Amino acid sequence: MDLTSWIILWIAATAIAVVLGYYRMTLGLHDVMGMRIGEPDQAEFYQRQQSLQRKVTRLDRYGIGFTAVSAVLALVVVLIWAIEKGGRG
Repeated sequence: MDLTSWIILWIAATAIAVVLGYYRMTLGLHDVMGMRIGEPDQAEFYQRQQSLQRKVTRLDRYGIGFTAVSAVLALVVVLIWAIEKGGRG
């Protein structure tokens, strides 16, 4: 694979990580708004909070994974670029 292909993979992994992070942030805002506004039925409120927490935990796993993949791909891109640059000089 050439450098361009690695850069495209890196951009895709980074974009997925950013989208997951943004989605997690919006879920967190819903969590804060739910706490502010409150619910008349406390049992339903806690059930929704637990469901939201499970969703956030699942998103965190994927987000951390894609962030790690993005970091590794960034290192691969830099290494390939350095090798290609060193070979020409």
